[in-house]
Amino acid sequence: MYVALGVLESAADNAALSVLPSLVPQAQLDRANGRISAAQLVADEFVGPPLGGVLFGLAVAVPVYAMGGLYLAAAVFFLALPRTVTPAGGAAAVSRPTLFAAAWEGASWLRGHRLLGGLALVSGVASLAYMVPFSVLVLWARDVLGLGATGYGLLLSLSALGGLVGSFATAPVRERFGYRTTILGALVLGAGTMMALGVTSTAWLAGPLLAAYILHAVVWGICVAALRQRLVPDDLRGRVNASARLLGLIGLTAGALIGGAVASAWGLEATFLVGGALFAGCAAVVPWVFRGAPGPR
Repeated sequence: MYVALGVLESAADNAALSVLPSLVPQAQLDRANGRISAAQLVADEFVGPPLGGVLFGLAVAVPVYAMGGLYLAAAVFFLALPRTVTPAGGAAAVSRPTLFAAAWEGASWLRGHRLLGGLALVSGVASLAYMVPFSVLVLWARDVLGLGATGYGLLLSLSALGGLVGSFATAPVRERFGYRTTILGALVLGAGTMMALGVTSTAWLAGPLLAAYILHAVVWGICVAALRQRLVPDDLRGRVNASARLLGLIGLTAGALIGGAVASAWGLEATFLVGGALFAGCAAVVPWVFRGAPGPR
């Protein structure tokens, strides 16, 4: 069941990113992506967990039924949206490729685009860098910071606040400095906070550092998503987004495996240092990815 929900959630996230350019003006994409990110953070980090606890206290099955009802409400909402694209000649005139052919077409387009293809590869490495320490984060919080269950929950809530700030700050920052500088600055911030967390053993300092790290991740994610929305043709956007997302998921899987190995060999703190070094490498590559590539700066 949970595997099926994960697959459907990935499809829903991809659909939301792909349809957004048909609903808002191109100049407002950064702001719209930021609001979506803020809504997800509020629901996932500040509303969902306490609401789930209350519902669980009422009855064990209530959270499951509530989750199903919310998914159904979301589906009804999106079905109620007006169609923005009508195929010429009617639906019968549209020739749909096979699933494999469609996926291959999206991956081929992404590989051939210097800017978006390069950023997709950077995203895969960044996902790996993220998961190396975060795969053992709960152990690090317990053994290095000395936090219990309540302290760990507060640490995660504080880090989510950084993401909330990033959701609203990305659009004005990008408008002032452009995509290249904003993305580069976000990756430098990610590298710096990772390195600092690797040498931190106090919770009061780790909290703000984690918040700054999550802020970087949100800024990076919004900027890259908006670039794909601007540059990918409408009929390929979903497939290109799926290809880029697949690279990120591969990075997450590899990062979890590497994180466990690094923690076992060199200690929990070393996972942050490895992650920080990988983020630094990503930041070093970004200027080359943008150099000579077509698209907004």
